[in-house]
Amino acid sequence: MLKHLNGAVQGVCSSAIGLATLLLAFMGFVGYTGKHSGDRNWEIQDLWYLIPAGIAFCVLVLVPFVATARQDESEAQMAIARWILLWGTGFAVFAVLAFFWQDVSTGFAAHK
Repeated sequence: MLKHLNGAVQGVCSSAIGLATLLLAFMGFVGYTGKHSGDRNWEIQDLWYLIPAGIAFCVLVLVPFVATARQDESEAQMAIARWILLWGTGFAVFAVLAFFWQDVSTGFAAHK
């Protein structure tokens, strides 16, 4: 009879929701500071980090629903929740790195 460790469900859920909260704050920071301050509007290349950030947010919010689903005798649901957390974290890291590569390296909120 396989059982996951005590606190494993709480750890996976809190880490996913914590990262989703930070990602939502990141998207709010990007949306309200650099893009619309001054004369610069959204551009098509901004989708390089907005789409992965949106996907990551949706995937990370899905983790607690999978982790707290009815558990049988196996670790299958927790393994799936951990993989979903891994993919959501990967999308979030890609979104932040794409933001820094695109905007910060060329001057954040630079006027064109």
